[in-house]
Amino acid sequence: FCQQFSPIFNEFVEQSKKKYKIGEYNSDENIMEEIDEKYLELIPGVPTVLKIKKDEITQFEGDRTVKELKKFFKK
Repeated sequence: FCQQFSPIFNEFVEQSKKKYKIGEYNSDENIMEEIDEKYLELIPGVPTVLKIKKDEITQFEGDRTVKELKKFFKK
């Protein structure tokens, strides 16, 4: 599922990187240890998309499309 979502997420990042600060952690590269502990418990599996705005953390649960990702981050 990660491999299917990766091109969609990459397209979203390319189109949105000037609007949002976007970080990506690739569990295949074993960088999950670098994620702050408070976020780790919010990641039920991969891929997981989180929006962190001030102290509010929201998990993306929409259709995995560029359009839906944009709608999610506009909220």
